[in-house]
Amino acid sequence: MRSLAVAAFLIAAGFGPAALAGEWMTDSKSGCTVWDPLPVPDETIGWTGACKDGKASGPGVLTIFKAGAQVERNEGEFADGKQTGHGVRRNRDGRYLGTFRDGLFDGSGLYVASNGMRYDGEWKNGNIEGHGKLSFASGLRYEGQFRANTYSGFGSMIFPSGARYDGEYLLSTPHGTGVYKTANGAIYAGQWKHGCFNDGRRTTHLSVFAEDCGLSEDAPGAHAAPSDARGSRAN
Repeated sequence: MRSLAVAAFLIAAGFGPAALAGEWMTDSKSGCTVWDPLPVPDETIGWTGACKDGKASGPGVLTIFKAGAQVERNEGEFADGKQTGHGVRRNRDGRYLGTFRDGLFDGSGLYVASNGMRYDGEWKNGNIEGHGKLSFASGLRYEGQFRANTYSGFGSMIFPSGARYDGEYLLSTPHGTGVYKTANGAIYAGQWKHGCFNDGRRTTHLSVFAEDCGLSEDAPGAHAAPSDARGSRAN
């Protein structure tokens, strides 16, 4: 079934579960059918709860198995075989607590990954979309707008070093008006273009490599390249 790979995952990856073909799966013991929006090979299910017209209905527990071993547990409300409403999902990659729609994260929810990554905010159709807070075990933190699993819109990034950027983002890079303050107090304020800053006097880069901005490798800058947060059960 699903997995959540949010990458900061994300964040450069963008994963659109809606584009994948889901399938109906049937619990061999209860005969109840459940919708799986993100199927993987060789998985089976177990359903504990009521069945209506042959489909999971109402509160219940959906367990996912692969090669006979449990890999995921879902608790919550189901309607017409699809997890919808408030619920919990746990697997080896992490835990999600929030709202679902047709088996996908949708609405408001908290996802805590096993690697220390944490996202608390809005989701749409299985993707990070809207306002939220994202943090990593390294100390890197972001709060602001997301679109299709990328930093997009206004946001604030705080780096483990104490440096921070406040401003506009596009596709997870500073783009538009923004202010970057380094750990030693230097300030780069003005217009950014895809992670590159050049005001005619000074240059720097964020979330991209120096070469992407036409700079030498030793040019001053801070790298905040996103790390993938979407661990998959298929791995």
